[in-house]
Amino acid sequence: MGKKPANICAPVFLFFKYIISSVSSFVVDIFLFYVLCYLFKNFNFLWPVMFATYLARVGSAIFNYFVNKIFVFDKSNSCHAFVKYAGLCFGIATLSGIFVTLIYPYFNNIIWVKVCVDAVLFIISYVIQQRYVFR
Repeated sequence: MGKKPANICAPVFLFFKYIISSVSSFVVDIFLFYVLCYLFKNFNFLWPVMFATYLARVGSAIFNYFVNKIFVFDKSNSCHAFVKYAGLCFGIATLSGIFVTLIYPYFNNIIWVKVCVDAVLFIISYVIQQRYVFR
């Protein structure tokens, strides 16, 4: 009896589940951002939009962690994985900010630069989550 042949569709299916998870997290992020902006519109403090942005991102990151843990990578509960995921989120956000800041002056369209940078970071994040965070 030899080794069972590997399912060559498994990596594609895994990546497809990751895309679904990411899109659903994007929807959560935008929804939370909208609700928080509405709630903070009458508050008199500096940068309510930035505050709403950070709070929405925290909410969507927590949602994304649990969806990835359960639906995408099928892993059990692990505080260690959550700490690694939080570190990854911080690192990806930091890299995004740095690269957008460095590249933007050459293209003069911050939205497209952000989309391109984040698309590359999306792939890097997937590989890190698959091989390190949820292994």
